[in-house]
Amino acid sequence: MPGEARARQARFEGSFRQRRGRVLAVLREGPAPTGTLDGEALASLATDGLATVEDGLARLP
Repeated sequence: MPGEARARQARFEGSFRQRRGRVLAVLREGPAPTGTLDGEALASLATDGLATVEDGLARLP
């Protein structure tokens, strides 16, 4: 609506969104050992259906 202030999005640098993005960037290259990835970000991506983890390897679905 006219005259309403828009809420600012939280900064990206150093954010959890950035951490998730880094994990996705690695997984776009191919499967990766889970121990080499940010575990919290990977778990979040898996919960959202954006990554899968099986036998110690993470990959895109």
